[in-house]
Amino acid sequence: MELMEVIAFQIKLRPLMEIQDVYKMLYQAYLGIGHLIADKGKAINYLTSELATCTDHASDDLLWENISPNETVGRINLRPFLHHKMDRDALVRKLMIFAPNPPGTKADLISAWEVVGALIEQSKLPFHYSAYQCFTSTVVAQDFPVMHHSQNYSRLYKPAYRILSTELYHQLRKQN
Repeated sequence: MELMEVIAFQIKLRPLMEIQDVYKMLYQAYLGIGHLIADKGKAINYLTSELATCTDHASDDLLWENISPNETVGRINLRPFLHHKMDRDALVRKLMIFAPNPPGTKADLISAWEVVGALIEQSKLPFHYSAYQCFTSTVVAQDFPVMHHSQNYSRLYKPAYRILSTELYHQLRKQN
């Protein structure tokens, strides 16, 4: 799957996503989410509290969304996770395996981000190139940091998910 296809699929699911949300997805695809999983006890508590906020189990969210061009990383959405009555502790175990081993490098993220810029400049993605340039200036100045979703994305889509390798996701599905 090409990077363009991954982004286009995400835009189809969430048409009002912003350039910051594309960056966050790519960050997760290459550098994971270790910042959320430093400690198993905290990971369990954070996941438990987030699951408690996922009251709409019948959401339109897919259980699994690929977010990487090589299809090795994705998002497991928590609302469908609850709907399918999947095991929270099993998910935490998989997260603890995945978190310390990011699937890529900052160089991979930078390379993918440059491709995003080229796609926007060629009008293949629905973002303004000036917005890409402005946002890129910010992330370069901050050395490509982890970021939150945009305020609009958070308000409209109420994201609740965890990042896993595709391999660990399939193992989790077999256990549930």
